[in-house]
Amino acid sequence: MSNKRSIAAGLTFVVAIALLVAFPSVRAAAGEFLGLFRVQKFAPISVSPQQMALLGQLQEQGLAPGELVMVSESGEPTAVDTLETAAQLTGYQLRQLADRDLPEIYLMGDASGYLDIDLAGARAIVEAAGADPLLLPDSLDGARVTVQTYDSVQQLYADGLMVMQTAVPDVTYPPDVDPTVLGEALLQVLGVEPAAAHQLAQSIDWTSTMLLPIPQDLGTYREVTVDGMTGVAVEPFDSGSDPAIVWQKDGMVYMMTGPVPVDELINQANALQ
Repeated sequence: MSNKRSIAAGLTFVVAIALLVAFPSVRAAAGEFLGLFRVQKFAPISVSPQQMALLGQLQEQGLAPGELVMVSESGEPTAVDTLETAAQLTGYQLRQLADRDLPEIYLMGDASGYLDIDLAGARAIVEAAGADPLLLPDSLDGARVTVQTYDSVQQLYADGLMVMQTAVPDVTYPPDVDPTVLGEALLQVLGVEPAAAHQLAQSIDWTSTMLLPIPQDLGTYREVTVDGMTGVAVEPFDSGSDPAIVWQKDGMVYMMTGPVPVDELINQANALQ
């Protein structure tokens, strides 16, 4: 993976987890109004090409669940000379791969924003996606969801491995909102059958679990044990794209990607110092 692609992979993940910018179609249609978590774990879910196409059409139609306002933006990534410098700037205890040449290091700043929910628009998206719009309660109208992301650091190694590290974002949402009900709506929007969505929604802690929608034609995924935690590995079908693993530990979110098999990524992640 080239340096540019490695940086893009790390930054794309940070942006997706923050729910703060122009989303890919799956999140543009559904994810903006479901910021109900402080990430502790990830739950992958397969999304069919047909559902992806439908969500893309909804995005093109301009359907939106509310007004998204950026209070501050993270800006462009900047290069820093050493991990020590990056640690001083972020306040993080940065981890690195052992016995490697000094990596290229890039820092991306924090960002914050909020979404004022428009219930009519949110229900229109849910209904158009084939789900029950009444899953979204009346109390959601005008509610505000705020998100604060934190600095992220990407380390790019000469062999193509990339390690991204960022603090878990803070999300504030209305206290009278039932996250399980909204989670059920999101699952249906992503194409899960109503009965299965209801059952799955009951089993997920929506205050700490982030869904990772993965298009079926993009690649395969599986849960893995990495760095002593449960994470998710994604293996793309495209031979020109690299596999990736993502996990959370001690209030930090990590992503690692590179031109090696998933098992080797896991081995390297387990050896982070």
